[in-house]
Amino acid sequence: MHRLQLHFKSEIYDLEELKQGFTNKVYKFRVKNNWYIYKEYSQTNENEISVLTKISIPSIVYNHPSYRIEEYLENKELDYIEDMKDIILAMKEMHALDSENVMTFESLVECLYQDAITNIKCKAVGEEKVCLKNLNNAEEYVRQTLGILRDNALKLYKENEYKEGLCHNDLQPNNMLKTQNKVVIIDYEFATKGDVLFDIANLFCETHIDYKNKTCVYKAELGYKEEHEIDFLKTYFEGQEVNIEDIRMRINNFKLISHFIWFLWAIPKLTEHTNEEFKYDNYAKDRLHALIESGFVCLEEAYMFNNILFK
Repeated sequence: MHRLQLHFKSEIYDLEELKQGFTNKVYKFRVKNNWYIYKEYSQTNENEISVLTKISIPSIVYNHPSYRIEEYLENKELDYIEDMKDIILAMKEMHALDSENVMTFESLVECLYQDAITNIKCKAVGEEKVCLKNLNNAEEYVRQTLGILRDNALKLYKENEYKEGLCHNDLQPNNMLKTQNKVVIIDYEFATKGDVLFDIANLFCETHIDYKNKTCVYKAELGYKEEHEIDFLKTYFEGQEVNIEDIRMRINNFKLISHFIWFLWAIPKLTEHTNEEFKYDNYAKDRLHALIESGFVCLEEAYMFNNILFK
């Protein structure tokens, strides 16, 4: 409340914490007849602050290294299929923005990797713990394996590059607001200068995560089917001479990288958080399962990950 009073002379009303943020604390409040959002960062993110200078909506009232205040946009629940055209329009507008002074995708992956390897804690118990014998060696094996997978992911990314743009990289329901006139993209915590096809591939993956029921599990029956993905790509590239099958092949490769970076992201959360609003165990296991099914992670690596990272 003290921070808000620094920026508003009038009385502050109806301060309410919102549960939509999985990383940062988010509050909604009113000053006179206007509604605002206060977002307190879990850690300083100079990259996001830089990206926000390029965004016109929502209007930023105050942008501080530790928090920001922005206008609240009235919105309703977004439907991936019904609102596909509006999602595409919002993404194309974002992808066309200047990405100068925005960190690279490679830098994002390195940040997630470093955060993961410094927060590995063995959760094996009983016989599983005995089988691992030397826990220090087991944890080091996981670190080394993650390093190899990181290198493989970046190599795959490079091999499938298509077109550079300003990419969000975290387009899940809480970060897309369906307003009266359009879909507005918010929260650029993971934004990078990167390949637009990765951003699209990541969105395709996100449509299958069950955020609504707070289980955070990956469900094939949710989200875009193959025909939806094809429609999405045809609409996104409408008026351009492109090879949709080639793009789909690249998209499928980028999906593997999406699963890997969000698996990395979840690793520190397994020990740091007990957030009942987000099931980090479910989320990490399902991302790992997708990597195993694709062959990106082998069975030996999967065994070690499962026995060390999960109870």
